[in-house]
Order: sequence, then structure tokens, then C-alpha cells
Amino acid sequence: MKNLKLMFVFLMATVISLPLLSGCFKKEEKQPVEDNSNITIGFSIHGLDMDRWKREKIMAEEFAQQKGFILFVMDAEKNPEKQVEQCENLILQGVNALVILPEDDMVLAPVIKLAKERNVPIIAYDRLIRNAPIDYYITFDQKKVGELQAKIITEKYPEGNYVHLKGAPTDFNVINYIKGNLEVLDPYIKNGKIKIVASGDCPNWDRTEAYKFMKNVLKKRTDITAVIAQNDSTGRAVIQALFESGLAGKVGVTGQDADLDSIKYILEGKPTMTVYKPIKTMNEVAFQIALDVSKGNKPVTNGFLNNGYADVPTYFIDVIGVTKDNIDSTVIKDGFYTKEEVYNK
Repeated sequence: MKNLKLMFVFLMATVISLPLLSGCFKKEEKQPVEDNSNITIGFSIHGLDMDRWKREKIMAEEFAQQKGFILFVMDAEKNPEKQVEQCENLILQGVNALVILPEDDMVLAPVIKLAKERNVPIIAYDRLIRNAPIDYYITFDQKKVGELQAKIITEKYPEGNYVHLKGAPTDFNVINYIKGNLEVLDPYIKNGKIKIVASGDCPNWDRTEAYKFMKNVLKKRTDITAVIAQNDSTGRAVIQALFESGLAGKVGVTGQDADLDSIKYILEGKPTMTVYKPIKTMNEVAFQIALDVSKGNKPVTNGFLNNGYADVPTYFIDVIGVTKDNIDSTVIKDGFYTKEEVYNK
């Protein structure tokens, strides 16, 4: 009898405490980790035309909610003049810091001038803003992106005719992609094992331009071994052109960004590789730096990069080459995609 009474007391205590505990957990989930409701940060995105940038907008909004600050996001729709106007409006509205992913890295001087007058720190995001006194730059190791593209493709195709499709001339990162590509390719070119039979830029990273470029190459010759395309979107445009010539899967193609469609294409044997850039890490680092400077704190960086005006304090984030062999251990393991998304399960 005594044991029954003790059991009853224990059960009642458990039942009473469960709602209290449940209430505590719910309250904790609703509260932001920090209260920074007096801080407003602007985020100017050059364009939301690609899945990657849409994802990064959502990531920034989630981080802002977690940290309890106000975030204003503006889409420039790939229009440099519109981006200048939007950035100036954000500064005039009184943002504490401004994160900019530039469409044209050479036209933002008026924005930087106004930001300096209003004491608004400028953080360049993914793409460097050139020839201007910006405060911080957050980026991946862009030269390594180019190195990985060329290293993985030459390991599979150490000889033959290569096409080099470069990115947008207005994107500073393209300079480093090319450096990385050529650092690996040059020895093969010099010893005659690889020949670059066509090379060109892709204005605005436009898929239509990439498709037209590759179609023109294929009109002249079809004995192509590999194409170094500098991102996944243009790489898929190249694959479309190759498909129409009966060459998809027979010609190596590179990329970067680890777009879901490109990951699926890799599984089908169409492109050879992509470069996975942990964008969630970069996103959180960028907005943590924006939050730190808004609060008057000195943020952590791990290097410098000269933008033509000064050595800009920079935070570099590492990148990883992705092939058919390591999809599970990279983009799936990191939670970038689920196994169901990749394998359609």
C-alpha cells in the first residue's frame, strides 16, 4: 500500500511538472538568443535570379530573427544603378551597417562616400567592391575555387582540347578563378597535353550567353574534351548545348556553387564536378561582423585583400571540390541538402 501511495505521488508530480516544463521550453524557443532590436542592418543583393541568392536571403533573415536585429533586404534585380539607389536609401534610412553583394564592383563609389559621411560600415559580401574605402570583406577562397575546378577536371582528362568559359568581367572574383584555373592548367598547356581551343567571358553570368558561346564553339568543332565553366548555372547551359550535339556526358564540365540541379547532373555523369562553398557559414560570419560593428565591437577576420584602394580586413572561408564520390560526405553531411532532395527519395 505504501508503495502504491509513493507511486501515485510520483505520477502526480510528473503530470503537474510536464506543463510547466513544456511552457519553459516553448518560451525559450520563442525568445531570440540576443536582444538587438535597436540595431538595423541592410542587405543589398545584386539579384535574386539564382537559387543560391534566394537561399542566402532566407539565411540572413533567419539569422536576424535569431539575433534579434532588424534586417532590410533589397533586390537590385541585376541593375547596377538600381543597386546604388537602393543602398543610398538604406543609408539615409539610418541602417547601422550595410552588407552589399555587388552587381558591378566598380560603380559603388557614391554609396561608399555617403556611408562614410553617415558613419555606416560597409561589408562587401562574396564579391569585392573595388577602389573604395570599404570596411570589411567576407569571401570564400576564390583562387582555390579555380584551382579545384582545374585540378579535378585535369585528373580525369589529362589530355585533349579544352574550352575555357570565364565568368562576368564585372565580378572581381573572376580574376581569382582564372588565376586558379591557369595555375593548374599551365603545365599541361606548356607540355602540349592540353590545348585551349576556345576562351571567352560570360557577361552577367548569363546562362543564355553561356549557351550561345558553347553553341558557337560546337559549330566550329566538336572534338572537345572538357569545358571549364566557372559556375554551375553556366555549366548547365554548356551541358544543354553539348546535349544538342550528342556530347552530354562525354565531355567534362566544371562548375561551382553546388546547385541542386548540378549535383543531380553529376550523379547522371553529365558534369564532372562542382565546388561546394559553405554559404551558411559565410552568411552567418558576414552578419555577425555587421552586428559586431553596429555595436561598436571589433570583429574577427583572418586576412586582408587589397581592393585597389587599401588592404581590406577579410574573412576567408574554405571551399571543397565535389564529385560523384563525395556528395554524401559534403553537401548532405553538412545539411546543405537532404538525401531525399539529392536522390529523389
